[in-house]
Amino acid sequence: MKNTKLPQKANDEELYLQVHLSLRAKKNKIVGKYNEKLKIQIAAPPVDGKANAELIRFLADYFSVPQKQVVIVKGELSRDKLVKIINPKIQSIYAEHP
Repeated sequence: MKNTKLPQKANDEELYLQVHLSLRAKKNKIVGKYNEKLKIQIAAPPVDGKANAELIRFLADYFSVPQKQVVIVKGELSRDKLVKIINPKIQSIYAEHP
């Protein structure tokens, strides 16, 4: 499998993730890689910002940070997003999800 650059830390305090969402899943979970992005299944529908809010809640819980420390930098209206996590507690997602 091709080595990817993600997750990519900008510095000691920020983690940038390129994610691809699969919506209306049975449960929220990280499923692996998808074209150089981290594929995440989200249970919420893409209506009225519900999927974005659920993604923020999921990543905040996963990285043990408050929700305000998870920011969608790019792609609010797309399945492909750039997400910034400030002071994440887990260093590498791909160590757990090869």
